[in-house]
Formats: sequence, structure tokens, C-alpha cells
Amino acid sequence: MRAAALLRSAGAERVLWYNLKDHPGQACYGLVRGGESDALYDSLKPSAAAFRVLSSQIANREPLGSQDFMPHVIAATFDDVGDWGPPFQATAEPMQSTTAQVYRGTGAARIAYRFGQPDNEYVAFPYHGARFLPTDTSRIGLWVYGDGSGHILHLRLRDAAGEVLQYRLGFIGATGWHFLSTSITGAVEEGNRIVPGNGQLDGTLQIRELVIDDHPDGATGTGAIYVDELTVFQGPEVYAERFAVGSSATEGVVDLIWALAPTTITLSTAAANVTMTSRDGSATSLEADDGQVMIAVGPAPVYVRHVPTPGGHG
Repeated sequence: MRAAALLRSAGAERVLWYNLKDHPGQACYGLVRGGESDALYDSLKPSAAAFRVLSSQIANREPLGSQDFMPHVIAATFDDVGDWGPPFQATAEPMQSTTAQVYRGTGAARIAYRFGQPDNEYVAFPYHGARFLPTDTSRIGLWVYGDGSGHILHLRLRDAAGEVLQYRLGFIGATGWHFLSTSITGAVEEGNRIVPGNGQLDGTLQIRELVIDDHPDGATGTGAIYVDELTVFQGPEVYAERFAVGSSATEGVVDLIWALAPTTITLSTAAANVTMTSRDGSATSLEADDGQVMIAVGPAPVYVRHVPTPGGHG
């Protein structure tokens, strides 16, 4: 359901389930159990109800983007790029401060790259700032003004033990500002352990490098992107996608919300009551207190219908 929600939020008009029905005696990720015959469709799985609820809540509704419910701080503004050192490759252009494209603040960084060889190449920009990230950082992201190249943007972090791990922020997309982010909890696969250790971040964290990696390996060409506001998120990971109920958010929205671990969020709303629908279709009315509602969330997505506070995330 979470993957389907993200596809809907990205603009997909239709989301198809992997398989409609299991075979008798063989589970195949279907919406209907196999039963005694391929002709029997009377035993629906919980996923069938969840898929039906997903469609009834957000189908044919305009996606309004991701919403932030996690505490977060700006780790680097890029108003000044003095903390970023000369790049590797030696022939690459240094990171430059610019006002040509700015997400917020007084400046952003322009990053140019040149991939001239038909093999795996990358450009890495080391960070020499002394700032430590919060120890409860669970997700990190960056605003990126893309060039349509499809290359990969990585961030390398160093922990208290000196281990350096690489995290893929995402693929460089079309022109315009897009927020690329990744979870940094859990173990990292072998190929992204730059300085090895136990494979996961421990203790205080520091930014080590920002990397543009060619994709696919062997791709050649030149280009430039802009980056701004490296942001770190703290605490349990919460994800939320918003969809308009009517022609605009002022007519109401549906917020689809889930978390990787059970936690409680505060939703800001202009409504006196909000309606929360679970993935099985059961609905609960929650009363707002001074424009806020406390909502328990977890791995199972919930749908919250309400009128958002103007300019607010909830």
C-alpha cells in the first residue's frame, strides 16, 4: 500500500496489483486466496480491502506533495560553500555559490560534472565543516534543481567510530526543485561501505562527501545541478502524502500517513473534527483541540480527511 501511495503521489493515474489471485495451495501475492479451485474468488485477503480503501480514498485526486511531520533542522544552507573542498576528480569544477537558482535563503550551490569515459565515474565533493548531526537523525535529504540527467546523488556520512557509509539520496530529475531524501537507519550493503565497520551508523555523525555518480555506469556527458538546504530529520520516520478532495486544498484534503515504527504525530487542521480511516475501511472521528489533533501512526497507513491550516503541513 505504501508503494502504491507513493506512485499515486508521483502522478500515476493507475496502480495495478501484482497478482489478482493465488493458485490453489500456492501463495502468489494475490488479493484472493487460492482456495480449492482457480475459479473460486470468494476468499478475499486483507490486502484486497486495503487496496479498495486506497482507491476509494485517493483515486482521481490531485496529489499535493509530501508533508513533514518529523522534527528537522537545516545542516547546510549552501548560502556559502566555503566548507566544501576541491572535488575528486581533480579535473572537475569546484562547487560554486550562485544565485541563479535558489530554493531558499540568499544562495545555493552549483555542481558541475563531466563524465568522459565509458566506465563507472563519479565526482565527490568533500565537506570540511565541523558541525555534527544530531545523534537521533533517522533521515536526511537535499533540495535539488535537476538537469534531467538521471544520474545518482549520494551522500557519505562518517560516524563516531570513523566508519564512512554511502547513502543514495535519489536520481537527478527534471529542471525545477525536488526534494531527495533517504533513511539512514539500519545496515548498509557492502558496496556502500566506504570505510568499513559494522555497516551502520553509530554515535555522532558528520557529513563526509556529496557525490554525483554516473547512471547507468558508462554514461558520458556533461551537466550541472543546483543544491540547497541539506536537511536532517530526527526521531521515528514518518511519511505523509497529501491529496486534494476537491479542486483545491481549501475544500479539504486526504493525508495518507504511516511510520516505520509506532509513534504519535501532531496534525494541524482548520477543521473542528477530522476523519481517520484505517486500511480495513473502519473510520474514526477525532476532535481537534485548538487546531491540533494527536494521531497514533505506525507501519499500517491511515487516511486522515480534514481541512488543512493555511500554510501548515497538517
